[in-house]
Amino acid sequence: AYFVGSQPVNLTFQLGIIDVSLPDSAENALYRGYLAMQEAIRKGSNQAVFFDDLLEEQIQRDRDLEDALPSALENNEFSLHYQPKVDANGQCCGAEALLRWHHGDQGLISPAIFIPLAERSGFMPKLGAWVINEACAFLGRLREQNNHLPGRLSVNVSPWQLREETLPSTLQSALQATAIPAPQIEIELTESALVDSLVTARKQLQAIRELGVSIAVDDFGTGYSSLAYLQDLPLDVLKIDKQFVDNLDSTRGQQLVEGIINIGTVLDMTVVAEGIEDRTQLSALCALGCQYFQGYLFSKPLPEEAFGEWLRKNLQTPLTTS
Repeated sequence: AYFVGSQPVNLTFQLGIIDVSLPDSAENALYRGYLAMQEAIRKGSNQAVFFDDLLEEQIQRDRDLEDALPSALENNEFSLHYQPKVDANGQCCGAEALLRWHHGDQGLISPAIFIPLAERSGFMPKLGAWVINEACAFLGRLREQNNHLPGRLSVNVSPWQLREETLPSTLQSALQATAIPAPQIEIELTESALVDSLVTARKQLQAIRELGVSIAVDDFGTGYSSLAYLQDLPLDVLKIDKQFVDNLDSTRGQQLVEGIINIGTVLDMTVVAEGIEDRTQLSALCALGCQYFQGYLFSKPLPEEAFGEWLRKNLQTPLTTS
């Protein structure tokens, strides 16, 4: 960083590197340098990337998937799976909708791969709108089956969707089309998405809150943590990230989790711990005062029919959390 007057100015660089000792045409050399540069840009600030054949193959695979996104949506290759949340009594108190892509040729594609591609290509707002509509439609289908999800269904919203002025109207239209009460839906945003777009986020989230939709902060404590935004923004839920849950076997890890729970309590926010895989973690969280949980200990994300069956069983016989 350097200073202009009294204001700091941050400099960043992205560098693509090729081996100029290899015999090649100027056109290919420039192209390969461009590919390495694009990969450095994708990785973020202060990156240097060396070109190799594997990089070119990976970029081509990403391009193929990126090009396939629109047709995948048209061909119903996307679906939602649902992971339940439970309270301290083992009773279901909500669920999170998680996007899955079953590619026609390649099978299941990880969200860690296709979500960044959808964001980079500008397809995320359309895909995100489909997720919102499908989540509301799912609640409608549960209702028709005389099944009922206690609490709220959470839908993940990307930073790109948050920047779209149409997000509140998309939510409103989905709720009206399915006759789902707004308090049954909750949107989840990562902490970094909120901080990166704080001014836009404040306006958007206020409009969403006015609809009656709740707002959760996912991965709390892993991004650019600031207590100020917790006060400034209309937030309802803090989710304790899995990396904190995994460190509950240490005193420092327990202190961090207890601190997050206390912050949520002071701000009158619900605190949910996610990524719980064993009863030792669950016992430690209960001892620290956490009351809501999500993770493989209770259920992995389930397709619609399997989740409906899980829900019926849970309503009849809650899980044992003690």
